[in-house]
Amino acid sequence: MNEDALIVGLMTRLQHSLQALAVPADLQLGLFPDFVCKVDALALDFDHWRLCVVDNFQARLTDQQKTLLATLDSRLEAMSGPERAPLWTEEALRTRSEWEDVRHLAQETLVTFGWEGDVPPAYGHEYISTR
Repeated sequence: MNEDALIVGLMTRLQHSLQALAVPADLQLGLFPDFVCKVDALALDFDHWRLCVVDNFQARLTDQQKTLLATLDSRLEAMSGPERAPLWTEEALRTRSEWEDVRHLAQETLVTFGWEGDVPPAYGHEYISTR
C-alpha cells in the first residue's frame, strides 16, 4: 500500500470516529453492538484513529486541526478516571453536559477537515462476540 492510500484510509477512519462523537446520543449508541461498552468504544475509537493520523501524518494537518484534535482528546481524558466513572454510562452520554461539549467539539473538528457531520457507518462488523 502506498502512502497516499494509507493516509486516505486513516483519514476516513478518523472522519468516522469524529462523526460518531458528533451525532446525538441515540445515534451514537446505535453504532455499536450491544455486547460492547458503547460509551468507551466511542472514545477509544477516536483515540486510536487520532493517534494513527497524528503520529504518522502530522505534517499534513493544519494547526487548527491539530489543536482541535488535541483539545477533544484532552476533554475525553479529563472525563476519565475512577472518580469520573459515572460519566461513562449510556444515560450520561444522553444527559450530561460533558458529552454535549464533546459532541460540539467533534462537530467543530469535522468542519476544520471539511467533513460533513453525517452518521458514520456502524461498527458492528469490527467486533466479534464471544457469546
